[in-house]
Amino acid sequence: MIGKDKKLHFAGCAAIAAAVGYFAGPGIGFAAALAVGIAKEVWDKWSGTGTPDWMDVVADAAGAAVGAGIVYFI
Repeated sequence: MIGKDKKLHFAGCAAIAAAVGYFAGPGIGFAAALAVGIAKEVWDKWSGTGTPDWMDVVADAAGAAVGAGIVYFI
């Protein structure tokens, strides 16, 4: 089963990719969403306020791809 945290990563990055991609193109939307997701994991590591997890980055990339794909195909 996929945990709530992964679903939030997926949905957040999908929304960012779609919103940015709508105005700047799907490739830029994908890159922006993935950058935000990676930055969040780096922040978790450096600040000690969260637990960095590579599977969160995978969920971010999947969400970014879906968000960018939606923009690309509409």
